[in-house]
Amino acid sequence: MRLLGQMAAECDGREIVLGPPRRRALLALLVMRLGHVVPAQQLLEELWCGRLPDRAPASLHSYISHLRRSLAPHAPSAARTRLVRRVSAGYVLDLRRDQVDSCRFEDAAAEGRRLHQERRHADARRRLDAALGLWRGTPFEELADYPALAEEGQRLARVRLSAVETWAEASLLLGDVEGVAELDAESRAHPGRERLAGQVMTAQYRLGRQADALAVYARTRDWLARELGVDAGQELQLLHTAILRQDLPGTPGDHAAAVPAARSARPPHQARPPQAGEAPPAGGPASRAPHAAPRPGPVDPYGVSGRDAPVDPYGTTAPSPDPYGPPAAPARVSTSDPAPRGAPAAPDTPGPYDASGPSPDPYGPAATTTAPATQASPARHEGPAPYGGPAAPGAPGPYDAPGPYDADAPVSVQSLARAPARPSARPGTRASAGTSPGAPHQRPDGGRPRPSAAPEPLPEPSERRPFAGRTHELAVLRVLVADVLAGKGRLAAVLGEPGIGKSRLLSEVAQRLRSDRTEAVWGYCFPGRGAPPYWLWTQVLRQLATSRPDAFRAVADRFGDLLTPLFDGPPAEDGARRDRTAGAAPDRFRTYDAVCETLLCLADDAPLLLMLEDLHWADAPSLQLLRLLTSRLNGRHLGIVITARAWEVESDPELDGALGETLWSPRTETVRLVGLPEDAVAVLVSAASGPGVSRATVRRLHERSKGNPYFVHQLMSLLGDATRLHDPRAARLMLTRVPSGVREVLTQRFAALPDRTRDQLRLCAVIGSAVDLRLLAEVARRDGQREEAGEALEPAVRAQLLCEDPGDPCLLHFTHALVRETLYGELGRERRARLHAHVAQALATGAGGPRDSVGQRAHHAWEGSRVLPPAQVLPVLCRAAEEAELRLAYEQAEVWLRRAVDLVRLLPADDASAPQEQQLQVQLGQMLATTRGYGDADAEAAFTRSRALSAVTGAADQPTVLWSLCTAHLVTGRYEGALGFSDRLRGMPGRPQDPVAYLGARYGRGIVLHVRGELAAALAELEDAVGRADALGAEGARQAARYFQHDPRISCRSYDAFTHWLLGDRDAASARRAELLALTRHDSRPGDRAFALYVDAVLAGLEGDVATARRSGESGREVADRYGLRYWRSMLTVCSGWAAVHGGAPDTGVGLLRTALDELRASGTLIRLPLHLGFFADALHHTGRTDEATTVLRHLAREVEARGEHVYLDPRLPAARLMRLLLPEG
Repeated sequence: MRLLGQMAAECDGREIVLGPPRRRALLALLVMRLGHVVPAQQLLEELWCGRLPDRAPASLHSYISHLRRSLAPHAPSAARTRLVRRVSAGYVLDLRRDQVDSCRFEDAAAEGRRLHQERRHADARRRLDAALGLWRGTPFEELADYPALAEEGQRLARVRLSAVETWAEASLLLGDVEGVAELDAESRAHPGRERLAGQVMTAQYRLGRQADALAVYARTRDWLARELGVDAGQELQLLHTAILRQDLPGTPGDHAAAVPAARSARPPHQARPPQAGEAPPAGGPASRAPHAAPRPGPVDPYGVSGRDAPVDPYGTTAPSPDPYGPPAAPARVSTSDPAPRGAPAAPDTPGPYDASGPSPDPYGPAATTTAPATQASPARHEGPAPYGGPAAPGAPGPYDAPGPYDADAPVSVQSLARAPARPSARPGTRASAGTSPGAPHQRPDGGRPRPSAAPEPLPEPSERRPFAGRTHELAVLRVLVADVLAGKGRLAAVLGEPGIGKSRLLSEVAQRLRSDRTEAVWGYCFPGRGAPPYWLWTQVLRQLATSRPDAFRAVADRFGDLLTPLFDGPPAEDGARRDRTAGAAPDRFRTYDAVCETLLCLADDAPLLLMLEDLHWADAPSLQLLRLLTSRLNGRHLGIVITARAWEVESDPELDGALGETLWSPRTETVRLVGLPEDAVAVLVSAASGPGVSRATVRRLHERSKGNPYFVHQLMSLLGDATRLHDPRAARLMLTRVPSGVREVLTQRFAALPDRTRDQLRLCAVIGSAVDLRLLAEVARRDGQREEAGEALEPAVRAQLLCEDPGDPCLLHFTHALVRETLYGELGRERRARLHAHVAQALATGAGGPRDSVGQRAHHAWEGSRVLPPAQVLPVLCRAAEEAELRLAYEQAEVWLRRAVDLVRLLPADDASAPQEQQLQVQLGQMLATTRGYGDADAEAAFTRSRALSAVTGAADQPTVLWSLCTAHLVTGRYEGALGFSDRLRGMPGRPQDPVAYLGARYGRGIVLHVRGELAAALAELEDAVGRADALGAEGARQAARYFQHDPRISCRSYDAFTHWLLGDRDAASARRAELLALTRHDSRPGDRAFALYVDAVLAGLEGDVATARRSGESGREVADRYGLRYWRSMLTVCSGWAAVHGGAPDTGVGLLRTALDELRASGTLIRLPLHLGFFADALHHTGRTDEATTVLRHLAREVEARGEHVYLDPRLPAARLMRLLLPEG
């Protein structure tokens, strides 16, 4: 098995044919879990991406059988079965690891890493060479539409990158810097791999290419700032500084001494492991046991860092000990409010247990990166979330080594006040609390510490992920800041659902405080057990003790031990945390007073703005303290901004009692965040994927996310690479799946609801996005539920999962499509089918009220067809198709017809079902021909199947079917076959003859004569057809159009106009053009109008009338786009492209022509192809691309010769004149 590149397999030296994509995907899913049982249900979900067809299990069984035969074509049946074994409820592929190249690759990469850790660098490099030699390309690239395989391909690509980095490190230690320097292209392709960038810089420096090394750094730094909003890591910055100063071990151009220099640069305690009986060297890692020998690791080849812990080969699990290895929790731009505990964070979003800056919000500041471990405390991180919750930058983690500012060490306020002073943070920054003395100062936006050697200004907000759609809300909070500066302290509450952008709004306010002489201090509430009382305020005081040490000590000494409960109080029991009604005892009140006075006194020295996040999770003492502090803000330089989820406050009586008075006070400025407008979502999309994403894609993304920034980024994450948004097919994936992060967030919200509410919500999810309570009550009754619908759903309305319709008290709506889809996904297939059947039956009784529609009934009947009899479902689908066609919703009509055809085949094979299927096949073929053209293979297959059923029914050929097959042959250039069908139509009995038969015979023969250049004979046939069509009158023509596919007055006039023009009768051709436009100007079918405008645009182009060609071409394209007429859109795009070239937009026009010709070729359409190629050649010649025009003309000549379409060499045509000019040889 070869997975590293194009997927392939061979047996005994012979290539194995793996079959179509879904069968290959099945094999890949089994191979990636080699030796493990993969449940059949999991395979079904992954193969059909959650949208299972009716007979999916049977299809899976068939795929397994084919797979067994493919992998062992000559083996007996028993041996095949052992190869792909059925185990319990799943399948397992029984291959050895050495039979799969990806397994051999991973094993070799892991062994190379192990050898490198053991300092056997030459052996490691040889093993890694062998591993990387297996790599032939990105795995599963041809199966990227299957999410599980796309993720596995990305994982293997990360393994490869880590192997490349380990190979480079070993090479540097062995002195082979030339090979490492050649990895510059790899570094360009993966600019976020700082470890690789550092290795390339080191190699280039040692080769004397200092300028190249500095360019690599600039490129990496710029990418990190632009894409992630963070600085380069500290080690890379130090390496950059060393190169600038030329003090990196190993002088430029002299790399022979690189390894000894690197080793000599290591700290003494890392020069060799401690020998038996020796104590650990001073300054060694504090976490190492006194008698434990250090774990061997690779020597730092850069001479910049002194760590020797083993390198993680994948760069994803543990903090990399290598100076340029990716950290365990990489620095990311926060993209939303934190997900509930246990829910995975969005891509580029720090989770609730990551080291982060302010709460991860789609508009939040760059998350604080984990700083490298120091010699004294390898376990310390710069700013992990305290006790697992989001923390202010630099706040200590619960497992840090005890220090004077750490929560897990016994700390009194006196020791806090007497702790060594740290550098004060300048106004407008968030100080780094919890770091060791002398640690580099944290940036206020949560980035890595900057080296003192190369200070740079903080990035403006515009350099990070864009901030859009919150201009008014930001202005409100800026007014609050101005009031604080003026001594008018106030409180503002920012409310909204998870992910709506509360934290990002606060971070933008904080970024702008740098020029306001105001310091922002952050505090976060933690939702889980174990956090001590006052945890919110403990964070605030720690940060102030760091940023204003002298002032803090002076104030703290005034209150003695009153602040002690904030630093060494025991963790609160869950019951105590939830007791938000407990009154404040006298000693507790004195503590509240001390905290208030401390903050107010510090604010008098320099204005303060407290940013307090997630107050819906706050403990009772913290809320009581907030209420007291809020009452003292008047006339002080202290402002408070809090964030909370309003629905959590309103749905919890205890919380509403404790926090509600503060939130709903008239003195509180309330800012309610709603979804971003579509233009703001467009800004986010452009920043993630680059400009040029279609407006339709942005609109669908906005509708699906309702403007929630977290949902926007989660939906984009479904594509893996946001640049795939430019591909409409890939973008459709966002409309069919619920991102896992969103699902987990919503599941947490559902879990807080009563059981009866969740049951009713699932019924609502089956009914649809809009829920009529009367219909819900009837469905619940049929399902055996006795709850009153409105009463049971009240908690869901309060939780903002449902909202009431302002115009109808009986109507509810889901606030997000993703809410409904997540609930719907919780139901099993059988349960869904039963509920859909209940809804369909309820709608049949009129329970849906005035909003009931045929389409709604058809949807539920189809989804319930697993339990409803086909004879009951089929009439509903047919009525829905007819209704959709009347509304000109052709694509929806096609869906209903396809489903009806699938269903009719389940009826008993008798005389009644065959005519029904025959009629459905005709309708389906006509619908496909309308939207895709008669060249579509599915359309012709439907007509052919309908004709074949005549043998079953014993009926004669239908004129409609014969005419449709005649047209299919015309459009695909099979003119002899078209003449055969035309003759059959001409010979059909009847006096007068059926209009479809008469018109089809004349029109079909006229077109064949026309393309063969027999213009006079063609004109006679076409004029006869025009006269008969006009004789039908308007009503008769409309009736015939149902079977002729176009109004016959339009179809027959089209080629009649072309023929008149080629015969030189321009006046008659102009008259026909005018008649076509007049007949379709009002009350015509969209296809007829598109046809008329196409004829007008083509004849205008042949006459050189650029303005008319452009006007008619663009008008026709608008009609085609509006009604989904892909065939006519491509036809009309030829005219628009030609007009654009001659109208002064050559590149645009040529691009349109290429696109149109490609689309027509893909649809099998060959009719008028030489005419279109003539327009293309003329456009190319007009732009000076003579060689390309000549090539196109030769192609035109071959097409004419292949099908005998000699009319397109008529000397009156511009293409023929151009051929005489560019192809004089004939």
